[in-house]
Amino acid sequence: MLRQGSKSNHYTYPLLFKACSALAAIETGDQLHAHVFKLGFHADLYIGNSLIDMYAKCFRAMDARRVFDEMLGRWVSVFVDVNAIPVNVMLSTALIDMHSKCGDVSEARRVFDLVSDKTSLASWNSMITGLGALELGREVHLYLGRSEMDMNMKLATAIVDMYSKCGSIDDAYLVFVKAHEKDVALWNAMIFGLVEQGRYNFKKLVSRYQLRLKIEHYSCMVDLLGRAGCLDEAFELMWKGFEIGGGQGNEEDIRAQLG
Repeated sequence: MLRQGSKSNHYTYPLLFKACSALAAIETGDQLHAHVFKLGFHADLYIGNSLIDMYAKCFRAMDARRVFDEMLGRWVSVFVDVNAIPVNVMLSTALIDMHSKCGDVSEARRVFDLVSDKTSLASWNSMITGLGALELGREVHLYLGRSEMDMNMKLATAIVDMYSKCGSIDDAYLVFVKAHEKDVALWNAMIFGLVEQGRYNFKKLVSRYQLRLKIEHYSCMVDLLGRAGCLDEAFELMWKGFEIGGGQGNEEDIRAQLG
């Protein structure tokens, strides 16, 4: 296109950055970024969004944050009141999504706090799923309730998954029960949350209570894993149960759990 004399514009580069992220061609993306800077297009909002999205998807957090801060700095120079800065939703979504997937909850929260219209964020699911702190997760959940956002199945699934990972299975179950509709993903999130809680309690029998496990304990756990579809883990635990029981006892019962 350039060889033929056609001029590029701010609509051209977002597509190129998207292609770079899809192909993980970050070196080409860096070259395009430098080219955009030379042309003076780096101040364009759409190009800035696509740059952040590319760096985020290629796990270049520092570069994504640098582009974000540069754009935020330009907004500050335009708006006298910092609190009135209209932080772009698309841009913020890309950053929140990146920080959440990288496990950097504090940075995800910092960007989240800058957004004035939080109901329009498209990365709620990624942010909630990435949260590993129960108190912060509850705070986000409460915000969703206060803002009267539509609790769709994807959002409910993310919240159930978050509570399950934080070990708060009761909260996860309440969200699950209150969901008006339940798809396969939501059911799976709840089931695997219960399985994770079962694993935790099973290990706690030994680590905290120093209980000597019997084949009946293994039988219950094998049943739980089998019903959740974790067959490899269930078989492994089943044979361990046989070894603990010396190959005797309720072998038929424990086999029946996987029948």
